[in-house]
Amino acid sequence: MTQHIHLDAPHSLHDLIRGAMSRSPFLDGRQLKIDVQPEAVVISGVVGTYYQKQMAQELIRPLLGNMALQNQVEVIRRAVSV
Repeated sequence: MTQHIHLDAPHSLHDLIRGAMSRSPFLDGRQLKIDVQPEAVVISGVVGTYYQKQMAQELIRPLLGNMALQNQVEVIRRAVSV
């Protein structure tokens, strides 16, 4: 089933994406930047795993309709001390 979302303005899409990301356990506490442009949404920032990068992308994709998504999130793994 296709999901249809009606938005009144670009900032509404930003709010919708931000809300979805804040509820995701996969992005717990991650500060990702969301830039809503006329033809695309760009996400950027830093996460600790490639899985988190992919989850951010897949969380946003259903909200975009025909808009493109550019995933510029960087993965920086932290050193594990033993």
